[in-house]
Amino acid sequence: MKSRFMTKQSLPVQYTQKSALIVEAISDMRMSLKAMLKGIGIDHVDLAKSGEEAVLRCDEHDYDIIICDYQLSKGKTGLQVLEELRASQLVKASAVYIIMTAGSTRAVLMGTLEHKPDDFLVKPFTQSTFERRVNAAFKEKRYFKSVYTALDNDNMTGALASVEALMLDIDQYPIKTKKMFGELLLKAKDFAKAQAFYQEMMAEKRQEWASLGCARAMIGLDDWSAAKRVLYELIDHGCENPQVFDRIVDVELALGKPEIAQTVLERATVISPLGIMRYIRLVEIATMNHDYLAVEKSFRQLIRIGVNS
Repeated sequence: MKSRFMTKQSLPVQYTQKSALIVEAISDMRMSLKAMLKGIGIDHVDLAKSGEEAVLRCDEHDYDIIICDYQLSKGKTGLQVLEELRASQLVKASAVYIIMTAGSTRAVLMGTLEHKPDDFLVKPFTQSTFERRVNAAFKEKRYFKSVYTALDNDNMTGALASVEALMLDIDQYPIKTKKMFGELLLKAKDFAKAQAFYQEMMAEKRQEWASLGCARAMIGLDDWSAAKRVLYELIDHGCENPQVFDRIVDVELALGKPEIAQTVLERATVISPLGIMRYIRLVEIATMNHDYLAVEKSFRQLIRIGVNS
């Protein structure tokens, strides 16, 4: 059984039936990427010059792969496009989404880590690099095909069953499989099982993702004090994951400490300054605290980064 599965995984990806969307403001780069995709066997390749056009394209067609530049001149960034496509359910869980960028500032890197595209390419790159990365992304999608198919069909029970089956004999992508299992438990609101799973992972090894997942499960169970201990322990160990700060904000608000919540959220916006929803939340909390200087500052940031979101 295992050898047959490994043989299947080692098979080359079949691209002839796949469709692609390239989102890139520069015409020459669009044509270059189209040639690269044609070179690996994808015949159906659509082009978009802006984020707005990309969203319209995705409303008309389900793509198997989307290659999107981060900086699209005017309009949305590549991450804002991904955020909108996910929120509007216009991109399949089984689809590959790759962000490209000509630079890699800390702000862009943090934003990319938070949005979790399937890959991140820094320009310029060669045909061989492009093909290798696209191939790896599709092979990973193929490994988790049953999970993504269930998610695309809004079948959470089926998705969990598929991941549990993979957990019985983790052959490839061990960390990804475990993270996926925990995330699906949280989405299914099975917080008790999620907490037990994450605590098991934490007992094996100190892992940021497991501690954060455990805290989220504790929050789901309204165990705010326990969640607070886990989250602040992460901070004490030098964690700068803005999602950890987000959950601390949840905890401090639940414990009736909006001033602390504001301070924590302000720190999160320094670490990851491109998160639009954080500034919206900061406006709300600062208003609650009658800190109108912070409200004005947050509005300015919202206008700067969120005008096209």
